Amino acid sequence: MPLEDAEDEEGEEEEDEEDEAEEETAEPAKDGASKGTQVAPKDVAFERLVEINSRELFGGKAKVKGDVVEVTFSADGEVKSGFEGTGIIDSKSPEMKGSNRKFIRLKDRKDKEEEQLLPGLCAAGVGEGAWVSRFPLAGNPWVQMSFRIPNLIGTQSAFKMRVNWNKGTGIETNFFQTVSTLSSGKPKATRITSLQEFKGPPLDWFPRKGAGVKVEFGIREGKAQVRLDGKEVAAMPKVGDKGGKVALTYAKLLFTIQDLKVSGKLDRPWCEKRIEELKASGKLKTAADPEPDPLGLLPGN
Repeated sequence: MPLEDAEDEEGEEEEDEEDEAEEETAEPAKDGASKGTQVAPKDVAFERLVEINSRELFGGKAKVKGDVVEVTFSADGEVKSGFEGTGIIDSKSPEMKGSNRKFIRLKDRKDKEEEQLLPGLCAAGVGEGAWVSRFPLAGNPWVQMSFRIPNLIGTQSAFKMRVNWNKGTGIETNFFQTVSTLSSGKPKATRITSLQEFKGPPLDWFPRKGAGVKVEFGIREGKAQVRLDGKEVAAMPKVGDKGGKVALTYAKLLFTIQDLKVSGKLDRPWCEKRIEELKASGKLKTAADPEPDPLGLLPGN
């Protein structure tokens, strides 16, 4: 066969292949995805899909490594997206008007017309409230945050944090002085701090000036523990770790939370179900949103 004829036939075959590819691309999205939204391509790993859709799944920014997920809440209003309940306060809440507002912002500067919130501020509490995460963890939970009590604390003030919270069971710390296992919502077994500096009412020892206290609470290697500024305050070895949600309750207290991080074993079945729901509603993202361009240097700006 002459070389020219062979090239003509190959060109026709290539055109046919391109036409078939175009026809395949033109097919509408399936599996309940809305018009204009494509189902996640097979080359997008499940872990990456979780990260891309982390705002919808967790409310904050998630990173997944192996079977571990870490969700960071470091912007105003993010905790409201990731938790539900009462007393979840952000800068737009009516409780943050008047004198309370000074507790969530940096000191005013004469050369700054725009208000500046505390770095990493993601939530505050005023009066009383109860929060529960919208997402569960499958185990090994760990909560880390910068916690401030700038004002309003007394002998009747209360603050409790819970991990593996599920229908009244879980692990709890009471104002960072104890670690308890819970049954039917009540302490079943409790370990109290042995450190003298953390005994007594929190009014007497919790700092109310300067930067926030680094709080860590959760389960590591089977041991439930609470830490303040890196120091273990109370612990309980060999606790059960069945997974669950993160929760907290407070009363007669004003506090702020900065740079909240919640990590643990990824609850894959829960994530798969939520991703299918996002897909069905046409809200599933298969690519990350572009990073903001604060200097306006990108083309078209």
